[in-house]
Amino acid sequence: QPLQTFLMCLTEAEDDGRISLYKDEKTGQARLSYQLLNASAHFKEIIEKSHAVILAGGTMQPMSDYVQQLMPALDSKRLRTLSVGHVVPDENILPLTLSTGPTGLKFDFRHDQRSSPAIMEELAR
Repeated sequence: QPLQTFLMCLTEAEDDGRISLYKDEKTGQARLSYQLLNASAHFKEIIEKSHAVILAGGTMQPMSDYVQQLMPALDSKRLRTLSVGHVVPDENILPLTLSTGPTGLKFDFRHDQRSSPAIMEELAR
């Protein structure tokens, strides 16, 4: 199934996506990935077939960016938005950063390290 999905991505318009080839210098293994750059073509079909579409998320401002990127042809009269403040009181939020995991392994999320099995295992502990 993943191969079929990847091959289907290759049939998209040239401007809609990019194919990247990554090679792990340590193992020599290569990995292909497809990155969709223009979601509006796919999202248009969803909008046309739906009575309503709800986009919900944590930080979705400015909303105009989402409208421009996902729904450029949508008539503004059909668009309704609702924005609310934080639902969790500020005194209940404690942001922390961790540089190491429970076993002492240093977290390293640079591009070439972030998929490391050791890092993923440490993060899941």
